[in-house]
Amino acid sequence: MFTTVLFAFYNIIIFPIFFLFANIAILFHNKVRKGMLGHYRSDYQKKDFSQKRSPSISLLLIHCASMGEFEHIKPFVRSFKQRIPKSQIVVMFFSPSGYENVKQFPGVDLFIYTPLDWWLPVLRTYKLLKPSALIIAKHDIWPNQVWIAHLLKIPCILINASLHSSSKRLKPVSRVLHKIIYDNLSQIIAISETASKNFQKLIASEKITVAGDTKFEQVILRMEESKKKKIFPFDILSNRKVIVAGSVWPEDEEQLIPAIKKLTVKYKDLLLIACPHEPTDSHINRLKESLLPISYCLFSNIGNYQGESVIIIDKIGLLANLYSMAFVAYV
Repeated sequence: MFTTVLFAFYNIIIFPIFFLFANIAILFHNKVRKGMLGHYRSDYQKKDFSQKRSPSISLLLIHCASMGEFEHIKPFVRSFKQRIPKSQIVVMFFSPSGYENVKQFPGVDLFIYTPLDWWLPVLRTYKLLKPSALIIAKHDIWPNQVWIAHLLKIPCILINASLHSSSKRLKPVSRVLHKIIYDNLSQIIAISETASKNFQKLIASEKITVAGDTKFEQVILRMEESKKKKIFPFDILSNRKVIVAGSVWPEDEEQLIPAIKKLTVKYKDLLLIACPHEPTDSHINRLKESLLPISYCLFSNIGNYQGESVIIIDKIGLLANLYSMAFVAYV
């Protein structure tokens, strides 16, 4: 009964309000506009994919909030594909920073945007793709995604699941609402015993398994890869003190850039590799302006590097490898 009431309230009141504000935000925010338009375009991708695929082949549907969540579950994707090579995998992203920057990955047959979390688009997605199971990475749970999967008897599993004791999900009112949603999950694969105990406040303990966090496997793999992967010509880094500023926001740059300007005066061999969290044109242009009069070079133009003091990374997916080059890292 409580699920039915919350389902009705969410779909009749909560989501329509969210949808209204999201469509208004399209007019002012480029990222929101990209995301909303991407959600709509994904309908055509799903239809085309469903028409071409064989219904006899099992399909695993994976939901990730963004690039980070997908990066962490790559070991899971590899392992699943090795165990069931004839299966298909579809990965859904909620954020443009995930979808726009992951064009392909071995084992993944299709990348799409997550359907907007109203009951009809979610139901339509499941009906088109006919997944054998739904995997949700980390914590990005959308109510209709879980409710409709439960209704259609699609196993729904939360992996790499983390929940700290001070989480808002465990506050009195929020806990009641989340229990109604989490009760529809088939299984939670928690990263630790502590997380497991916290999840037991939301869901029956028999639905929880502790299996660690696959992001550590991915970190080890990326570390090994970074030893082999050559991102820059060796002579660029030769005899340089390299500082890697990873995943920086404008607020970080306000503190970091003045310090770098002072350090480049004192240390002529200093090289800053600046990696913005979101390498959009507007962010890159703002960073270039703040660096002046320090010389800089874009990674996309690294072939024309002339000894500049700063290299700006205008591509996503390199950060884990860049850290291996650092004398000092700003995280």
